[in-house]
Amino acid sequence: MERTIQQQGKQVTYYDNGSTGRPLLLLPSLGGTYQDWSDILTKLALDYRVVSFHPHEWSEDYMNGTTGILQQIEQILNVADITTPVTLVGHSYGGLVAQAFALRQPEHVAGLVLVDATSVDLQELDQLDTPTLDQEGDDAVWIERFAELATATDLRDRFPDGDDRTDWNPAYYQAMHAIISKWKTDAKALQPLMRDLGFPMTVLGRDKTKSIQTMMAAGFPEDELERMENKWQDLIRRQANLSYQANVTFVPGASHLMHHDCPDVVASAILTLHQPKEFTV
Repeated sequence: MERTIQQQGKQVTYYDNGSTGRPLLLLPSLGGTYQDWSDILTKLALDYRVVSFHPHEWSEDYMNGTTGILQQIEQILNVADITTPVTLVGHSYGGLVAQAFALRQPEHVAGLVLVDATSVDLQELDQLDTPTLDQEGDDAVWIERFAELATATDLRDRFPDGDDRTDWNPAYYQAMHAIISKWKTDAKALQPLMRDLGFPMTVLGRDKTKSIQTMMAAGFPEDELERMENKWQDLIRRQANLSYQANVTFVPGASHLMHHDCPDVVASAILTLHQPKEFTV
């Protein structure tokens, strides 16, 4: 259920199902909220005490990029009175945050599920020959957009179907601007810390063919998409280096938003994480 507290002089919300199960923290993607996990929340309730939050609402720490989000995690775990090791589940950028927390505080981590997560080797995508994709997805493009939106005053007119929590909230865009300005530097800083942490771990990657077909339908060139998706799969596989107890699965039919496309698959990966199994990469 959604809960409300006073944090750093303002009222903020977070999610806590109040279960007596293993503590589990869901980390959304860049600009995401815990509602992004709505398709799987009820599936986890019997096994896990599920906690999640909106980084852009929680505190100004997000201005410090990934390091700031780690500080927010410490705050939310303290508010929720979670003192035992937590299972982390992170989607996209949230997966990079999960890796950062695990590498910096492994004693506080019981297991890890990465859902098409951003890699610590993120900058390798910039080395690809993908000029058309770069025009739309280059960091500089998004940084400029977020900077403008963070100071705009007409957001309700520009996003008529939006809401106060995200689309109409300048702090939302301030957070995304701050984070994306630093995320490649933050990712690179994690590379020297990479090591086998030995906890249960599941790595889920999107369906390469589906991703290429979807992007081709939007007008992007197949050759560039093939290069990008091959590199993305390579980066996903390497995430298993965090643990000898790692499984890597590329989910058929799943896009980057696989927790919406295939919620049962994602829920199953979380629910079976701590069960004995053979490990594959």
